[in-house]
Amino acid sequence: MLDYILRTNLFNFIIFAGIIAFLYIKLDVTGKLDGAKNSVKENIEKSEETKKISAENLSKVEEQVAHLSEEMGGGSITALPIVETQAGDVSAYIPTNIISITDGQIFLESELFFAGQRPAVNVGLSVSRVGGAAQTKAMKKAAGTLRLDLAQYREMEIFTQFSSDLDETTKKQLQYGQGLMYLLRQPQNHPFKLHEQVIILVAATAHVMQEIHIDNMADFRAKLLDYFHEEEGTLCEQIDSTGQLSDDDKQQIIDAANKFRETYVVEE
Repeated sequence: MLDYILRTNLFNFIIFAGIIAFLYIKLDVTGKLDGAKNSVKENIEKSEETKKISAENLSKVEEQVAHLSEEMGGGSITALPIVETQAGDVSAYIPTNIISITDGQIFLESELFFAGQRPAVNVGLSVSRVGGAAQTKAMKKAAGTLRLDLAQYREMEIFTQFSSDLDETTKKQLQYGQGLMYLLRQPQNHPFKLHEQVIILVAATAHVMQEIHIDNMADFRAKLLDYFHEEEGTLCEQIDSTGQLSDDDKQQIIDAANKFRETYVVEE
């Protein structure tokens, strides 16, 4: 089951992030080896030796990742180590070399995966050491407070499970968070282009979709993007080609999205 979750999440996430010339995926089997060690005492030494070799090989590969210059033909080698946590416990043992060498960690949560949230990235636990430096300026500006909004939504969602009497403000915040989570679901084998990601994020964080029911969110998103392709084609091409998003461009997206929302009709 883990392999299925990883294949589905990683394929979507990698295509969403961009083109990769060469990708090396290394699955850490620490959890499986620990299980074997506990159940078969005589294999302790063998398991420990296998873990040592696995860690050494992983270090060698991670130290060889690179991006070649244009003079050398271009291209890149990307290492993507994968660690299986035990029952989602991120405080359990994780090989030190993975933490020290990588530029960050993407925490995929099985609970989110089976709830249909794919890629099933836990925003609160995932971290990047390079931050917005790895984003285009357009994406950095479009995302804005997205991470903070999602973190607040997850906390509020847990808290409100124990309360049935919610005020109107809390209900709206929960509805906003649910909409954000749904909009981040990526259709399988259908990566979004840069301008599409920017449009979705700008419209969402501006609360354009606040009143759209969650059942209609996918339909609204698809028709919103079609509307922009037809009515705001120049802006879409500009974002893709320059990777920039000015304040005027952002306001133009919000105005166009609000205009579309006023004409949006749910099909029965």
